[in-house]
Parts: sequence; structure tokens; C-alpha cells
Amino acid sequence: MQFNISVLLFLFQSLFFYHVAAITAPGYTTSLNVHADELKTKETLPKHIVYTSVVEYDFDVSEFSDEELAGLGRQAWDEMSVLHKQYVDGCDPRNGQRYAINAKPGMMSIIGLGKQLYISSSIKQHSPKVMLQNSDSTLTRALQFCRDRWLVEIQAQKQDVTDDLVHRTGSSCGEIMATSLILKNLGKMPMDTGLATVVVAYGAGKSNKGKEKPAKIWDPCSGDPKADNHKPIGCMQVADWQRWRKIPEDVVPKQVDDKKPVNYLKDVNLKDVWDIKVDFELDPIEEL
Repeated sequence: MQFNISVLLFLFQSLFFYHVAAITAPGYTTSLNVHADELKTKETLPKHIVYTSVVEYDFDVSEFSDEELAGLGRQAWDEMSVLHKQYVDGCDPRNGQRYAINAKPGMMSIIGLGKQLYISSSIKQHSPKVMLQNSDSTLTRALQFCRDRWLVEIQAQKQDVTDDLVHRTGSSCGEIMATSLILKNLGKMPMDTGLATVVVAYGAGKSNKGKEKPAKIWDPCSGDPKADNHKPIGCMQVADWQRWRKIPEDVVPKQVDDKKPVNYLKDVNLKDVWDIKVDFELDPIEEL
């Protein structure tokens, strides 16, 4: 039997990605336990790169200042960056390393409510032929509801679209993934918990052939009311609907060294929330 050496090398490197351990980033005394999430396709080789964590404190996270929350966003980005470099360095320069370099997520998002921070990167290598679908369709239907509500607000005509077109990035943003973790852990959308919720996004955005822009705080992405196409929503519309408080872009991050998490929820991860399905496997979405 003949083996394709390049496939075997890529398989090994892909498996290595899922065993990149959480670390304390240089310059920090605490860790947010950011780690590679074992989100996989049904095929042998994983095609999606995403980093997550859920941490718990012994106080309500509303006690963090805006500057501290921005600092935690920066810390999550720094931890992910170190981990992803470990992944890149573990890849064969002749086969797979360029893929790994380009697969670095462009953003880390944190949603805080109660005593917990739900942390996720955006998903990279989100192929147009592969869509993400919430395993029980709760989040997919919630995003549809949000879009229908927004179309009424902007007086735009409702159009029937597939779930990958409801959100402008195909639901691959960090805010959507963090919401998935909340749904998994608490069994409901953030707004339905009755807890005050805050969101912060920090990152470099979309890279150009592996070249990053300086990382910073970002507003959630937004749908465009003036667009001539199907008008997908962005995370801004989700945040407004869910009544999340947003950390603005002009906040100066402050490093948090004196407030450590007391618990890491290691059993809350995306592989138990999302089914990866290719387009022909997706069922038509029912009307709400």
C-alpha cells in the first residue's frame, strides 16, 4: 500500500494543533487558559482553526473596568498568538507551514456575564463550501430572528437565505463562537440569562498573506443597510438585539495582574456545540 507523504505530514501537523497546551503569555502573571478547540469536520483532517476558553472568577465580571476588560481582550490575543506560533513552528516548512501561518485567527472576542468570561477566536479556514451549523439549530434560528428583526428596523424586504448568508462572515466571528459556548454551558442565549453582558473584541483583523496589522480593540462587525445584496447581519446587530454593552475602540487596555480566575471550565468547548456539514448535508431552515 502506498501512502501520500504530504497527507501524512499534514495529518500529523493537524493533530499537533489540537495538543498545543494553554500557556501564560510573556509579560503576564496570570493565564486565561486559551487553548486550541477540538472543532473538527467529519473528514479525517480538521479544516478549522479556533481557540477558546471559559474562565470563572469569585466576583461578578461587571466589577472589571472597561480598561481591564480591554486588557483581558489583549491578553487573550497574546495567548492565542503564542499558541499559534507554536503550531506554526511545529509544521514542516516544506508542507503545511504556509497554511498554518495564514490560518491564524484575526480576532479574539470575550463575552462576560455573571462570574464568567467566554472567550473565543474567530474561525479561520472557513471554506465557502463548508458551513457551520449549531447542532440543535438554536443559535442558527436566533441569528435568523435577529436578521428578520433588523430588516424590519431598516425597512428592507425579507429574503429567504441559507444559514451561511444570515451573518456576514458565515457566523465565524469570535462573538458568535463565544455565544455558542454560553449556549452550551447555560442552555440559553445571553439575554435570556437576565445577567448584564459585556463584549470586547481585540485583534489584528484580516491579515494579508500572513502579514498582520497592529492589534487593537475593534467594534463588532456590522451589516450594511445600504448593501444591494441579501443584507446579512453582523455581530453589532446581535449585540444590540441581545443588549450587550460594547467596549469601544478608544479604550486603552490595562493589564490585569491582581485578579486571577478561580476556575477553568474545561468541558465547555465548541466541538460539542457545532456540527460541521458540507453544503449538501444541510437541511433547509424552517421559518420561525
